[in-house]
Amino acid sequence: MQVTRRFREIVAVALFLPTIVSTATAQYGGGSGTKDDPYQIWTAGQLNAVGTEPNDWDKHFQLMADIDLSAFDGREGRPVFNVVAPDVN
Repeated sequence: MQVTRRFREIVAVALFLPTIVSTATAQYGGGSGTKDDPYQIWTAGQLNAVGTEPNDWDKHFQLMADIDLSAFDGREGRPVFNVVAPDVN
C-alpha cells in the first residue's frame, strides 16, 4: 500500500513538473538565464523571442549557432524582427 501511494506521488510530480518550468526555458534552446547557465539561442525564432520578453533582457544568453534573420524582414507577410530594448521615444 505504501509503495502504491509513493508511486502516485512520483507520477503526480512528473506530470506537473513541466508546468513549473519557466516559459523562457521553453522558448529558448536551454539554460536558465544565469551567468553560469545562460539561455541558449539556436534558431532565428528563439532569437526573435528575446525581443518579446522584456523580463528576460537582464538575463544571460549564449548564441549557439549562426542565425539567418532574413525571414524577419516584414515583407510579403513575413514577421518583423522583435528588437531587444527598442527605442520608445
